[in-house]
Amino acid sequence: MKHRRYWPVGAALLAAGFIVPAYAQESAAPADEGAAPVEAAAPAEAVADPLATDSSAAGAEAAGSEAVETSASEDSGSDDSASAPHRDPIYVYGGIDYAALSTSLSKDSLKNALGGDDFDSDFYRLRVGTRLLPSIGIEAQFGIKNEDGKSSGKVETNQMYGLYVVPTGNLFRFLEVSAPIGYSHLRLENSNGKVDFDSLSFGLNLEVPVYVSQDSRWPDVRIGGGGTVFYAEREARTYGYHAGVRLDFKL
Repeated sequence: MKHRRYWPVGAALLAAGFIVPAYAQESAAPADEGAAPVEAAAPAEAVADPLATDSSAAGAEAAGSEAVETSASEDSGSDDSASAPHRDPIYVYGGIDYAALSTSLSKDSLKNALGGDDFDSDFYRLRVGTRLLPSIGIEAQFGIKNEDGKSSGKVETNQMYGLYVVPTGNLFRFLEVSAPIGYSHLRLENSNGKVDFDSLSFGLNLEVPVYVSQDSRWPDVRIGGGGTVFYAEREARTYGYHAGVRLDFKL
């Protein structure tokens, strides 16, 4: 009887235990249905590859440096070509002359050596020289005998050579005047004997340019003539006149 008294109370508590959770579920369901759906998280931004960035930057920098170096080299080449000094050509000339020689002897020993006091001769003279300065050159001369010295009043120019410094100037813009001065050796010989002359020598030349061109590979051409004193002392005097052609080569 005592248990029956509490049975209604237990039944009420048991019913409340079932009702409360059901009510809680029904109350929670509308809240879940009305809630806004959760959006998917946005994908993370792509992270730049540091290696790719570095290599691209390095490539751009290398290309830029190459362009700068190329431009600098081109500028340097243009500057070098523009600033390169103009070199004047080096002139080396050669010529050949026909020379007529006159000799007068005053000393008895010289007269006895050749068998007389006045003699004539002729020879061919070769000249080779260059310019040390625009108006000063140096020249070597060599003689080739022509007269055999067997005729009366003739002697053979057996030896002739000399070394000269040649100052040169222009007269009236078309005539070149030079005054060679130096040393010469001369040997005169005939059937009677021979005589040597070694002395200071000097002369005067006049030359006319026939063809002159700085831009041409062909040599410049000059024709001219002049006179040379080979020996001038009390015991003897020997001098000559010459005419010929000269070629100036540009190196």
